[in-house]
Amino acid sequence: MALAKLKITRTDGDVSEHDISPLVQFKFEKNQKKSVAAIDSQSDLYLLAWFCFQVAGTTIPPFGEEFVATLDKIEVVDGDPL
Repeated sequence: MALAKLKITRTDGDVSEHDISPLVQFKFEKNQKKSVAAIDSQSDLYLLAWFCFQVAGTTIPPFGEEFVATLDKIEVVDGDPL
């Protein structure tokens, strides 16, 4: 159960919601050497979105400018209540 979700809108109009699951958190924290709670930049959100897509099995470009160019908007929304 995730406490928050990302609502990701891509430039092609696709909108999807992804749980910030324990696996997504682990991948982000291992890569960035900081907690998801310490996200302090848009680039961190883009990487978190990339890990969400990766965990979901979505075909995406490698993380970088090509991936970021596919993003229109990222929103953090409430997940499942405790």
